Amino acid sequence: MLRVALVAGLILLALAPASAQQPSGAPVLVVYHAWPDPEAGRPDADPFSSPDALPLPGLPAERLPATRADGVLDADPAPEGNPDSAVTQVRELQRLVDLRAATGSPATLDVDGALQPGALAVDVNVTAQEPLGLVEARVVLVEDGIPFDAGGGTQMLRHVARASAPAERANLSAVGASFGLHREIALPNGTDPARVGVVVALRVVDPSDPAREPGEVVQAASWTARQAGPTHQAEKAVLVERLTATWCEPCSPGDAAVSLLAARDAPAAQSAGARYLQPVGPWAAAGLAAGLGAFALLLRRRAA
Repeated sequence: MLRVALVAGLILLALAPASAQQPSGAPVLVVYHAWPDPEAGRPDADPFSSPDALPLPGLPAERLPATRADGVLDADPAPEGNPDSAVTQVRELQRLVDLRAATGSPATLDVDGALQPGALAVDVNVTAQEPLGLVEARVVLVEDGIPFDAGGGTQMLRHVARASAPAERANLSAVGASFGLHREIALPNGTDPARVGVVVALRVVDPSDPAREPGEVVQAASWTARQAGPTHQAEKAVLVERLTATWCEPCSPGDAAVSLLAARDAPAAQSAGARYLQPVGPWAAAGLAAGLGAFALLLRRRAA
């Protein structure tokens, strides 16, 4: 059966990442490839599985496939009773994003970066908008739009975690309390510098507010080498973590849903007042994915 992820990849070929910062309220996406890889040493081993790119605690490899929002809300693996539909998976992700967005923005993140020979230098500043307690900031190097052929055609892999930097902890027990960190992350072999960026996640370790859970992500932000200038994330942005593998067939619908969210929230490049690469709406994109999948299946049946 034609993989749903391939269908999303066809859409994303026409919706290549633009050169501006994504909308401030859009979810921040990061896709981890399970490590240790059960297929390691075999022909279909996942080339993006790495001990240097692990999710926040709670998404171990044995949970594959899995999606989580802000470290506390897990996506239903079979939303609306249909685990094989990218459309229902998109709706489930949006449900989680909406729930987490309603919790408000207790911190501001400022993120800037600069490419260096073989590395990406990143500066992050965190400012509390309410007392948070002991927090931890984590920086993950991501590569967005990687062409990959697993045998069923070329896919465009979105927001793939490639490496992470040591986390930084600080006590933000008062409004206006802040701290900064600087990290230099080596680019793994095969990484395209033109496609790299970072995802920054701020989570509470020992929260001041008993209503918050230890490990809860309270703010997230992204920065890409394609954007002009730093990211100032004051509005609440929800961290969406996806755990997958290139060989994992059951992962395809959820992977496609993440790709569709990425296409929906891709920034539009501006030039002389004109707008290019304007992404389609989420339901139009999902409908296009379903339609392309049905068409491909029909062609396959006719050829049989």
